[in-house]
Amino acid sequence: VEPIYDQYSNHMHVVKPPASFEDWRSKTDFIPAQIGMTYYEQGKLHEVLKGWHIKKGEPGFHVYRLKDNEDVKMDMSFFDDKSVRVFDVKDQDNCTALTGTVLRNDNNCVNRYKVRISNGRDILDGTERNAYGSFTAFSEKTMDYLTKEVVEYPGTIDASMVENAFISNLHQSTITAQLHNNPISMSMAIQYIGKKTWLCFSAEDMTDRDGWATVPAPAAGFPSRAPKKDKMKYY
Repeated sequence: VEPIYDQYSNHMHVVKPPASFEDWRSKTDFIPAQIGMTYYEQGKLHEVLKGWHIKKGEPGFHVYRLKDNEDVKMDMSFFDDKSVRVFDVKDQDNCTALTGTVLRNDNNCVNRYKVRISNGRDILDGTERNAYGSFTAFSEKTMDYLTKEVVEYPGTIDASMVENAFISNLHQSTITAQLHNNPISMSMAIQYIGKKTWLCFSAEDMTDRDGWATVPAPAAGFPSRAPKKDKMKYY
């Protein structure tokens, strides 16, 4: 319980969660849920993605992915820009990624107090090892290429206004974020290359008192207790 409580204190919660053992004990049966899937050809996402508005009663998750396991074709020269802020990641021999949980991110491998500016191309081609960029910013050149040429995203993502990029070449699977939610707006993510595993719950299960009962923090919400429901779907 103590490490979880410390994690909440670090995020300056408006309402601090209880720290008793019983609050974090759960007998909930977690059930895998089906996710809607739409396949598209590279460069034609705009043909199938018409908007982000979800009506009441509609599924809260939907995945758009390249058909026929098509590989993303990208020109790495558009990443050749030393402007990416990354955290240092310890060498594989000096850390283990097994200490993280869905309630606490892995601080054993990622050194969040050691930051450097790196070249995006060096990270992607493996020239620079053990780099992890979280909520970092890409250059306008990179963002224009990713959102207009690679997927033709039907909207605008301004690199100068929002630090919205994640980039890494982690040497092993690592938990990089504890369970949290965005209580302000709808969320979306575009993955261009590599592999990332997501664990998601519905908005109702995140906020219900019998669910994760999230409490507010700056621009995010975090679970205040383990779920008490009999059953809960995950995505």
